[in-house]
Amino acid sequence: MIDSLFLKIVNMSITGSFAIASVMIARLFLKKTPKVFSYALWGVVLFRLVCPFSIESMLSIIPVNKTSIPEGIFYAGTPQINTGVESVDNVINAYLPAGTPHASVNPIQAWTFIGELVWIAGIFAILAYGLVSFMSLKKRLENSVEESGNIYVSEEIDTPFVLGILSPRIYLPAAIRGEEREYILIHEKTHIKRFDHIAKILSFLVLCVHWFNPLVWAAFFLSGKDMEMSCDEKVIKSLGDGVKREYSYSLLSLATGKRILGATPLAFGEGDTRGRVKNVLNYRKPSFWVVAMAVLICLAAAAMLMTDQKASVKATEYDDEKEKIEISTDNETVDAVVAEQIDAAISKAIIEQNAKWHSGFATESHVVLGMEAGGNEGEGSGFTLTVFAMAMNMEFEYSDGWFEDTTGSHMPVAITFDVNEEGEYALNEYWMP
Repeated sequence: MIDSLFLKIVNMSITGSFAIASVMIARLFLKKTPKVFSYALWGVVLFRLVCPFSIESMLSIIPVNKTSIPEGIFYAGTPQINTGVESVDNVINAYLPAGTPHASVNPIQAWTFIGELVWIAGIFAILAYGLVSFMSLKKRLENSVEESGNIYVSEEIDTPFVLGILSPRIYLPAAIRGEEREYILIHEKTHIKRFDHIAKILSFLVLCVHWFNPLVWAAFFLSGKDMEMSCDEKVIKSLGDGVKREYSYSLLSLATGKRILGATPLAFGEGDTRGRVKNVLNYRKPSFWVVAMAVLICLAAAAMLMTDQKASVKATEYDDEKEKIEISTDNETVDAVVAEQIDAAISKAIIEQNAKWHSGFATESHVVLGMEAGGNEGEGSGFTLTVFAMAMNMEFEYSDGWFEDTTGSHMPVAITFDVNEEGEYALNEYWMP
């Protein structure tokens, strides 16, 4: 269970990494557009890191496979990943430890187990840090005064922020007065209106799960930066260009070097003062064509990054006698037989592999977990097929008019066949722990 979950998260993180890199590039083309478009693009990344499935599309530019690391890698004699990026695969596969015949544990299983422990420990550590920091902040706000509605004033804070989930509150430093207060309230109310407080918490939880990926950390902070700048632009849009100077002074006066968000995920305040001031002063109401271009970029990015490339596999019956199907891959076209013939080959391999352990009658049962096809060297030589399965083998003896079971086994196996052009299976390798 934990193995499957861990591999699923790693595979999602690999795909998400490409989405993050793509959004970073797209942000360069959106540099002169309102930051709300850059902020919206991070929703694509969030989808990739959270959603375990996606639809297929001809528009997708995701080059990596959804299952870059197959579950059967634990039982493979020669474990390999298949990200879809050959240069990456070649480098990583060269360092993956090969399976050891008759060993109790495959080396890659041991390394994965250690990785799972570190991953879980990291999740708890980040969650614990966030919780302790949140409780500390709540304690500082015990003496805050409710002013009106969801607005609270506190002497214990130096920067305004939003805190809460279902009933978010706006906390203001007691020193804020006059027009500066109006600017800040518009900014914080924009956060609440757009459900930024929910998005930030969800982003933090995703960060906890994918903490091992440095690109996810980069996405977390860059999305926060785009969020704040887009709210700044909302203030300028609401009050007019005439408040740019005063609003910039407000940002500078509130700059304390403290980043509440960095410690407390349920509250988020203001950061990157220099970048925000520069963005405010350079903000101009965008023209229709600038907005249209930004919308097109965002829609194109969503279509290309939220979908997977269509699998280039098709199956069509073409030989009724042998019931073959044709499998086309990106690199070659090979022939394979239907499930009944594969099943028969697996059964035969299991029985023959265990024949040396019994002298009476034997039977087997198996459940296929997955298959992986590969090419053989040389032209016209068919292909190889590795089957990952759970195999149960039982041996019996006939004694005194009754069958008695003598021994048996139930374990994961990886069986590799050489399949020729006639669809005949020849056992190449039989691996079991």
